[in-house]
Order: sequence, then structure tokens, then C-alpha cells
Amino acid sequence: LANPPTYTKGKLDQSSVEIKVVDFGIFGSIAGIKRESVNFGSLKYMSPELIKGNYGSSPKIDIWCLGLMLHGLIFGFLPFNKGTTTALQNQILTEELDYKTLKRVKTQSIKDDARRDLNATLRKTSDNLIDLLERMLCKDPMERIDMLQIFDHPWITKYSRKYEESSDEEKRSSTTSEVSAEIE
Repeated sequence: LANPPTYTKGKLDQSSVEIKVVDFGIFGSIAGIKRESVNFGSLKYMSPELIKGNYGSSPKIDIWCLGLMLHGLIFGFLPFNKGTTTALQNQILTEELDYKTLKRVKTQSIKDDARRDLNATLRKTSDNLIDLLERMLCKDPMERIDMLQIFDHPWITKYSRKYEESSDEEKRSSTTSEVSAEIE
């Protein structure tokens, strides 16, 4: 949070919330000219290519991390969260999100409680948001969406257009409310 939020009568004033995301990650340059060759950071945020030992830095690594942050902000948890290092690495390398399919499965046919809860949440989540997350968290960096495609993605353009056309007061309140209402 950029500034402490304000509360009115014990309730958060959403218009007072300003969030800035900062990444002190390993990508060396937006142009991709400078390449770093280090392996550090939280395993939960490592892209599959880093886990496989490809330490050359690229913007696609940052797209992966942004996808994880967006997932965490929207759903309240990271999609890859196994308890041990080996299990977490395997999950990142092999487990596909496949949220489009899970969203269509009948809730009562899912035996695992966590998957059933996720299914219920996905049913309230827009197809465009699910598509963006799946494309940001694509295991193959060559197939992973890039920043220009993200800026042109329907889920982003929907809110950026509304944001650009709104007043300063509306900018502080409505977009946040609309995004959070999208999964309620």
C-alpha cells in the first residue's frame, strides 16, 4: 500500500486505497539486452524455465510473476502451493491451471474440497479474466503472453477504457469496486 488506508465507521474506504506493485526480481532490462544469470527469489514465484535451470533472464519471467500476483490478488492464494520444495517444483512444472475446464465441471461431481471451492469461485469469474491468467501462467515461455498482448487483452482494455473515461473521483472508487464485484 502506498499510503495507509482510511476507515469510516470501522469500514475500509476503498477510494483511499492506493496500491503500487514493486518487483525486485531478476530481469535486467526491458529491452532484454542485459541478461542476468542468477537464481534467487521465492520458489513460489519462479517460472518453469527457471526451475528447469534456464537462468537467462527475459520479460516472460516477469509476466509469469505478474500472473501469480494477479492470481493472488483476485483469488487470495497462489495457484502453486505444495508444501515441500520437490512437490512445489513438480507442481509448477507439470500442473496446468485449466480453469476454463474446471469452471464448467458440475460442483457436486468434484470430490476434493479445495477444487470444489475453486470451482465455485471460477463460476463467478469472467472468462476474460480466466483467459488472461491462463495465458500469463503458460508453462512454455514462447507461448506465454507478452506485455503488449496483455495491454490489448479484453479484460485489461475493459477496465482501462472505463478508467480513462472516468472522473478523478470515479477513478479512486469505481474501478476497484467493479473488479472485486466481478468475482463476487
